[in-house]
Amino acid sequence: MEDVTAVTTKKTRVSVLCPEGNGGHVITINNQKWRNTSATFYPEDHLDDLDKWPFVLRNNTANPKTFRLHFDTRPQSLTGFTSMILDEAGIPTVIPVQISKNWHKGKEPLRYAGPWAHGATVITVPPLTTRYYQYAINYARWGGVPAASHAQLSLIGWGHNMMWDEAALGSFGETICYSPGRTQRRAFITDMRPFLMTNAEGKKWGWAGNVGGGDSLSANGTLFSAPKNVTCLAFQLI
Repeated sequence: MEDVTAVTTKKTRVSVLCPEGNGGHVITINNQKWRNTSATFYPEDHLDDLDKWPFVLRNNTANPKTFRLHFDTRPQSLTGFTSMILDEAGIPTVIPVQISKNWHKGKEPLRYAGPWAHGATVITVPPLTTRYYQYAINYARWGGVPAASHAQLSLIGWGHNMMWDEAALGSFGETICYSPGRTQRRAFITDMRPFLMTNAEGKKWGWAGNVGGGDSLSANGTLFSAPKNVTCLAFQLI
């Protein structure tokens, strides 16, 4: 019996592989696309969706076994989602999942360009034990209120093969992006978009215009003015 298995449902195809050199198991999830009967930017019918995919970890040895899992998914809305490991009853385990994602696709064919999302986690199972889990993705709302999320954001296909960080409220576009390495822009804060505004096409639950540009600065009791072309400056006085 395989030590890692996943369940395929009517709406989802799931496969498990352990490629040589990967260092762990890759669980690929291909989910059916949502229907958008409301014709809004983000499908209004799916504001409170929580997708779940059961998987099983088996340790038939006499020692604890560590599983390194890589979830390869195509979430319904890439701009804001949270990956979670739930137990068999659907309760969050608080086992962390590191998310990397990309939605950029340029004119030139580039490796790794296009929409994808990767969730990486590590789970240790005691000796002679079988554990039942669910990999879950929450999107726009949690408990009826906009969900907060954070992820590494790839920019391949947009013009620069590098990484930003992206935080979102809901799943209606990036709320704030920042570049800790300042490798693509001089400012630490890059894109910022107002929350819960009708987009330029007049559709609800969509991307608002970018009002980005900002920076952060620590100073010993001294205030500094913002650099040119920077619209927002946050201070931490120490």
